Amino acid sequence: MRRAAKRDASEPSIVKVLRALNASVEFLSGEDIPDLLVGYRGQTHLAECKTPGARATGRKMRETKAGQDDFAKTWRGAPVARLRTPQEAQDWLLSLASAQVALREPRGPVVAPVEPGCAWSDVWDRGQGSSREGGT
Repeated sequence: MRRAAKRDASEPSIVKVLRALNASVEFLSGEDIPDLLVGYRGQTHLAECKTPGARATGRKMRETKAGQDDFAKTWRGAPVARLRTPQEAQDWLLSLASAQVALREPRGPVVAPVEPGCAWSDVWDRGQGSSREGGT
């Protein structure tokens, strides 16, 4: 019987931050796949949690296993995020939010601000270039 994969020590604090910033987080378990499935602002991302500092494999210091590197290279979705600290997790989510705002196109016509007591028809008329006084 196969034992459960060992989770990184940094994972609980990273998950706590992601959830506090309104991300959905599910734990993944499988050979060489990322640790977390993260849903944020209508998009799905993969994240690999790593404990700060590298682990020794022979004479070479590595942070990820070869299979994890292969998965990340062949994955056709968004890049796999490697998160080491709660601060990195927060910065990653904020960068995702910034990227979404930058890509968003304006929706609908831009109209003048509405003053208190203004009727919707007045706003519509202003947006169409006509006014009630002149009656175009």
